Formats: sequence, C-alpha cells, structure tokens
Amino acid sequence: MSRRNTDAITIHSILDWIEDNLESPLSLEKVSERSGYSKWHLQRMFKKETGHSLGQYIRSRKMTEIAQKLKES
Repeated sequence: MSRRNTDAITIHSILDWIEDNLESPLSLEKVSERSGYSKWHLQRMFKKETGHSLGQYIRSRKMTEIAQKLKES
C-alpha cells in the first residue's frame, strides 16, 4: 500500500471519528492522540488530504452542527 493511500485512510478514519465526537470538546491534542501521529505531522497530512487545517475543519463542523440544531428547534 502506498504512503499516500495510507495517509488518506488515516485522514478518513479521523474524519469519521470527528463526526462521531462533534458534541465533545475536540482539540488538536486529542485528535492527534487518537491518530497516533504528532500534532505537527497530523496537521500536515490533514491539510494535504482535505485542503483545510484540522482546527479550521473542527470549528467549521461544530458551527454547522450548531446551526442545524438551531434550525430544527
């Protein structure tokens, strides 16, 4: 399996985990711990794979989730 493919699988696994944990406090430390990679390396892989920083993605997903809940109430 190529390095690029392994990175993509790792990032998609992290994306799934973030989605499952949006209602919990999420930090770069917690996500990098979960991934087994250093914060620096995970952020670099995440940006390369998604085009967004990890922190930016988490904030965006949380805001979208909150907006959806407000819309439904």
